[in-house]
Amino acid sequence: MAEILPVNFPVPGESSIASYNYTDLAEGVGYVIYYGISSTDSVGTTHFLHTTAMYDGYNETTGTGNYTAGVIDQAAFTAEIDIDFDLSPYNLPKIVNGTVRIIVSIGAPAGGAGNAAEAYVTFTLYHWDGATETSIGTVTSPTLVLAENTTVARTYNLEIDASAGRHFKKGEILRLNAKVYGKRTQANNRAVYIWHDPKDIDAMIQAEETHILEAHIPYKIDL
Repeated sequence: MAEILPVNFPVPGESSIASYNYTDLAEGVGYVIYYGISSTDSVGTTHFLHTTAMYDGYNETTGTGNYTAGVIDQAAFTAEIDIDFDLSPYNLPKIVNGTVRIIVSIGAPAGGAGNAAEAYVTFTLYHWDGATETSIGTVTSPTLVLAENTTVARTYNLEIDASAGRHFKKGEILRLNAKVYGKRTQANNRAVYIWHDPKDIDAMIQAEETHILEAHIPYKIDL
């Protein structure tokens, strides 16, 4: 009787079991799209990243939730909005490696006369271990001119270089920080907004712009 040889089945790697929105096989990465979202309760508002485009925590009393507002009240560029969007702790080790893409809109309502201003947004991706933030990379948008007493908004597609690679252990967190900077160019203060509305239901800005904040995160996959 011929000897029966054992058949060894390889354990599938991350590329076989992980779920990606799209892949770049030439670069050996799979992309997951996360949405920037806020959650509002009786205590306050928190911000987070999630793969599901769920409803944002809109607050009927303040009229905020699917965007965050700041007030431009200085003649030099000053950070008026500062938000951390945290991903839930990883259940498995991950390696972020490649080009991170951020889709975001910033802008302002008309407001009134004498309120011309300028604004831009920066994003920094962090490795957060519960005690220390380590920067992975940063990007800055073009400067947006907020014309006097005019509703203005722009959508940007920004890139963060994370090609050096960053290893996340189980239980560690990926953090996306957004800062909106503004300066007055006339005498009066000006509101400034950053949107994070996964359902894209806010009707304030122009139809050609989006209210959705997306972070396209590249993970190293085994080929």
